[in-house]
Amino acid sequence: MEKKLNLLLADLVVEYHKLQNFHWYVKGKSFFTLHGKLEELYNSVNKSIDEVAENILIIGGKPLGSLKEFLAHSKIKEEEDRYVCGSYILKEVITDFQYFLNLIKELKIEADEKKMLNYLYKKVITGKNAETETVLKEAVADGYKRLIFPAIEREIRNMLTETAEDNAIKVF
Repeated sequence: MEKKLNLLLADLVVEYHKLQNFHWYVKGKSFFTLHGKLEELYNSVNKSIDEVAENILIIGGKPLGSLKEFLAHSKIKEEEDRYVCGSYILKEVITDFQYFLNLIKELKIEADEKKMLNYLYKKVITGKNAETETVLKEAVADGYKRLIFPAIEREIRNMLTETAEDNAIKVF
């Protein structure tokens, strides 16, 4: 979890500077609209940077702290200091935010998995026997990963497919 949160932290720091760069170097007819919106976005990202770093500390981890570390770990592409048009900026921002959405979903699934496993451990492991506790934890984790989670995922996909089909029928 710490590793993925540090990846998110590094990506946010690079995105913050990328958005600031776009804010300074936007040109063209969409200047006034994008200039203000980019400032809103980088201020919002800045708040997220602090929240992610604090969450890393809460779980007992160590957040990355240097620009060198952020650049080394980030998957967000840094932007050059050059004037760019609004359409280029929008394409880049949308691509980056879609990446963030996927990364945050992965983090959420991982966090939920840990909660679920802890819940299952408490339900299955009732005594304090060191010899059996390890085996039971392995069995619970294996059962969750191979059987329970895929079944839940399949059920959710089926429900979403049904909803999409119902809505598609209503549209046509």
